[in-house]
Amino acid sequence: MMYAVRAVLVCVLAASTLFVSACGGGDNPPRRGTVSPSPSTSDSTGPVTAEQALAAGGLTLPANSSGETAERMDVSEMQWLEGFRVTFKAPRSNALQICRDGGLTGDLPSRRFSPQEQELLGSAVVHTEGTRVCSGLWPDAMAWQRTVAVAPGDPTTVYVAIARMGR
Repeated sequence: MMYAVRAVLVCVLAASTLFVSACGGGDNPPRRGTVSPSPSTSDSTGPVTAEQALAAGGLTLPANSSGETAERMDVSEMQWLEGFRVTFKAPRSNALQICRDGGLTGDLPSRRFSPQEQELLGSAVVHTEGTRVCSGLWPDAMAWQRTVAVAPGDPTTVYVAIARMGR
């Protein structure tokens, strides 16, 4: 009987020693991993060009585009870490090409913007009959959400929103 009690105590003591050392209970500080940052523009507060903003989400301006404007989003009240809005004009066939070339899903007629699409595109972008929308995450950097709204008409106005999600 006494032998069995000693054997149990030895096993419990050995198991607890192994558990403490495996869980980092010694003097060694805990190991920390490193996280690579997502692609971003180098200056998070300065002006941004349309090309820089689109590149953050893996997109490029289509051929024959004109009147490009770009702005940083004020993400202080949003779930996003940073974001950009780009507007440009292009022939309709070129404008729709941004959806295909960017690997975005959709290029579908839209009845209205979803709440997330409206938040990203901003209140200045108003949905009208004939608007086409495509969107999706950038496969090379999944933290970046991209939304494109192509207004009706030819030439047309294209609204692009690109935003990086937090962890």
